Formats: sequence, C-alpha cells, structure tokens
Amino acid sequence: RIFVMPPRTRYTRDDLLSAALALVRRDGMDALNARSLAHELGCSTQPLFREFDSMAEIKQEVYKRAFDVYSGYINESMSWNMPKYKSTGMAYIRFARDEPELFKLIFMHVRPDGRRGDMKDDPNMNYVAETIMRATGFSREQALSFHLRSWIFAHGLATLLVTDYVDLSDEEISLLLSDQFNALKMLYESRTESGKA
Repeated sequence: RIFVMPPRTRYTRDDLLSAALALVRRDGMDALNARSLAHELGCSTQPLFREFDSMAEIKQEVYKRAFDVYSGYINESMSWNMPKYKSTGMAYIRFARDEPELFKLIFMHVRPDGRRGDMKDDPNMNYVAETIMRATGFSREQALSFHLRSWIFAHGLATLLVTDYVDLSDEEISLLLSDQFNALKMLYESRTESGKA
C-alpha cells in the first residue's frame, strides 16, 4: 500500500498579506512577526519567505493595505450629506473608532520605513485642500495651513477615542468639528484683514 502525502497548501502573497492585516487589526502591529503570522495561517514560516524577502517587507505591505482601508473611509465620506471638509474629519475619526489598531499603525506608530510623516505624502491631500478652498475662499497655502491645525484637533479627538479616554457620540463629534472649523475660519479671516496671514 502506497501512502500519498497530501499536497502542501501554496500561499499567495495576497493570502499572506490578508492574514497579516487580520492579525494586525486584531492584535496590533507589534504582534506581527514570522511566528505569529505562520500561526495565523496554520503553517510553518517557510511560505512567508518564499514570497517575501523579510518581515520588514511584509510590514511595509501591511502598512500600505492599512492605508488603503483608511482611504476607503475618506472616499466613502465624499457622498455623505454634510459639508465635504467636515465629512473628511468625521471619516478620520470613524476610522479611528472602527479600526483602532490600523489607526494606531498609521497615525500613532513609527512608520515601517522609518520616515517622518508629511501631509504631502497623503494622496487625499489635493481633495482636502480643494474642499477647504471652496468652503473658505482661502489660497492653497492658507488651506494647507488651516488643514494642519484642523487635523491636529481631529487627531486629538480620534486619539482620545482610540485610547478610551472619552466616549463621544457622532452628534457630539460633529458639533466639536463644526465649532473648531468656524473658530479657525474666523481667526484666519481676521489675520487676512489685518495683513498677518
């Protein structure tokens, strides 16, 4: 009698990255290593390194996938029934609430490539700047400056929610974002009038 070994499961890059993203979503980026990913897949570590050169490469690809999830929230927010710029802030905070580990990876973690974050790297920045310019009449330079200050505020709210320091309803978040927008807009307008912008 001949015993035939069952064929080994062949994992694709997509299989491996989907499992890695699932692991990070559940346990955070610090939990992602070769052993934990192999355990997630139910295999040895060998399939990982047939498809990738290193764990650093896997982490970089997971970061990109996490950013794609975040971009999906921004894209979806474009159809929401509220001012366009406000919808991006709401989407940012909703992403933080729905995907706390992915939010931490992108916005509260050293990047896998070691680079410092820069708003110019965000592919959503053109859309954001244009929505501010349409809503306020500001120049692009003013709009980007305005966005940095608004984003610092929204990031603070998102961080407080992700770390369970506060519990705010969507209505409360919406009101806070509106108040911040209106106060900042008045500040920029007064600076423009006084020639300090």
